[in-house]
Amino acid sequence: MATPKVSVITIGRNNREGYARTLDSVASQTDADFEFIVIDGASTDGSVDLLRQYAPYITHLVSEPDRGIYNAMNKGIALARGEYCNFMNSGDVFHAPDVLSRVIPHLQGKDFYIGDQLDVNGKSRIWAAPCEVRAFALVNKSLSHQSAFIRTALLKKRPYCENYKLVSDWEQMVYELLICDATYERLDFIVADFDRSGISSAPEYQSLLHEEMQKVIDSYFSKRMADSLIMTSPFQRKVRYALDKENLLERDWKILRNVLKEFPKDLWHSLTRRKRQ
Repeated sequence: MATPKVSVITIGRNNREGYARTLDSVASQTDADFEFIVIDGASTDGSVDLLRQYAPYITHLVSEPDRGIYNAMNKGIALARGEYCNFMNSGDVFHAPDVLSRVIPHLQGKDFYIGDQLDVNGKSRIWAAPCEVRAFALVNKSLSHQSAFIRTALLKKRPYCENYKLVSDWEQMVYELLICDATYERLDFIVADFDRSGISSAPEYQSLLHEEMQKVIDSYFSKRMADSLIMTSPFQRKVRYALDKENLLERDWKILRNVLKEFPKDLWHSLTRRKRQ
């Protein structure tokens, strides 16, 4: 069999409704130069029966207990034959039927190709991939994993760390893009619609999410470096993000808007401090 350009990997467990959306999305893709791998964690809610209905579209189907999200992803990576892997987990969908046909011509040997993402829960908004990966942005704000096409050889050489429950996809990007200087290119269109009902977005997991992110930062950066990358206030973060905008007018407007919001508060603090003195 010819080597496919892309391995689309879907993982899930007891998420029949989410599987249905993802399966329909992958089955509707108009480009045939991909394989579809589904790693199910031994679902008991009818998901497996649904997956079997899509058997003509699924290259590999595994349904068995696993040790968590990243153990399941690593199983998919081990089976992957494509040059690039994309992780479209249960509930996530490609933005349109022609996404893979648009992506595949761009996959010309770089380590990461990442497109834009549409967040569809609540108020829809586009999460745009950066033109360049900068340390500040990546440390403080992850790139879209669903919109990423990652060179399979890179993932097979260093699979996802299974010691983390929530952040190993982000850890992998930090390690490869910042520490190892992996190559990167932005895909200038929306790749995926992201379902924010997943575990990493759940309020009860936010404490663990931040704890794991801090462990990653502590393992790769000195305290001085980490302090320079992590801004301590929302105002600092917003201004720093604005500095990375490619459009100069958008950059200047965002900086000015945030300064005007902060100026009255800073003026008040300054005046009250003088009165105390």
